Amino acid sequence: MTHFRILACSIVVACASIASAQTDPGTTHQALDPLLAQQWVQLDSTGTLHGRVDVPVAGSLRRADLARIALIPLGGGESATTLRGRTTLEGGFAIENVPSGTYALVVHGTNIFATYTLHVLPSSGNGVAADQTSGLQVLAARTNSKFVMQRVRSYIPLQPALPYAIHQFTTDPIRERKPAGEGQVFANAAGTVTGRLALPAGNDGKVHPMRNMNVVVVQGDKSVAMASVGEDGRFSIPQLTPGSYGLIAAGESGFAAVGFEVMMPSNAMQSNATTHLVSFHAAVGETELNTEIVPSFAMEQIESEVKSDENGELEEIGEAVALDEFGWPVDPNAAPTGPNPAGSAQAGSTMTGGGGGGGGGGAGGLEGLGALGIAAAALATQNSNNVASPASP
Repeated sequence: MTHFRILACSIVVACASIASAQTDPGTTHQALDPLLAQQWVQLDSTGTLHGRVDVPVAGSLRRADLARIALIPLGGGESATTLRGRTTLEGGFAIENVPSGTYALVVHGTNIFATYTLHVLPSSGNGVAADQTSGLQVLAARTNSKFVMQRVRSYIPLQPALPYAIHQFTTDPIRERKPAGEGQVFANAAGTVTGRLALPAGNDGKVHPMRNMNVVVVQGDKSVAMASVGEDGRFSIPQLTPGSYGLIAAGESGFAAVGFEVMMPSNAMQSNATTHLVSFHAAVGETELNTEIVPSFAMEQIESEVKSDENGELEEIGEAVALDEFGWPVDPNAAPTGPNPAGSAQAGSTMTGGGGGGGGGGAGGLEGLGALGIAAAALATQNSNNVASPASP
């Protein structure tokens, strides 16, 4: 009789465990992939966050001058305060008195945009990140915030995902994180770039799967490729030619925007045998383009943050600042800091072959986009005459 009771209890426990596993939508959090965009930064000994904003172009980085920066607390309660800063003419910034925690990072300026989840770790007490040459490196897309937010809003439903308690890390789960590179992502011989999206882990240690997510590759104000995202966060973008791009991820789970430059492995090996990805780190031959997205429940806060940009307030740089032909603020006594036509995201919007903008390339049509993506693509096309039509299959 005793053995029967033990067996019965064992069966009940096992069934309960199976039921729990079937209803639990998340997966156990593990140390985050070191290929993720640079989303972990340590404060200096004074509690200041240092960093810089760049746009990857022509095999190097172009500084993002006079861009606005916002740190919106995620899961910090209603009393949590948004912290703000601004880059200098050299692209660096410093934000003082930053509490450690998890934030939605927003960078927006004249034709500059980036947003993703950022984990700010407390100071180690040894002066780490005490100057603008260390700390956070943000790789921004060369596009305007209005264009990005139109795309994001088209993919995110009116009722976004419910808020959840986000785990606040105090140490980096990756012991030996690779340093940031110069924004280069390596495609395979067919021009395919792959990547992965992830949500920040919850307090329960779970990472929720992606729901109805899509990625859009842009150059300036042109959409040049689209792809759907699996529940595991993985996506694949075919037929991208070498050049500078922005990646916009958007859907039911959340959103992000980053800048990157596609390079072919053969070209990369000629330039630098150990070149790394963006804040996306990898060796030559790897193609991962990964980032931790901002949960969709923060959408309204980010929209409010960039509203002034959409109203054109950031266009008023000031009479003392000269602009080059691409709208980059420059020192009148120095060489222009903006990209040349060959490496410009704007210049790339007229490309006609392979994976470029217009009808001549792209991701191969709308097949496979998430449920929200097909309607969103049509809506985006109706809202903007500048959106390139995807190529036919």
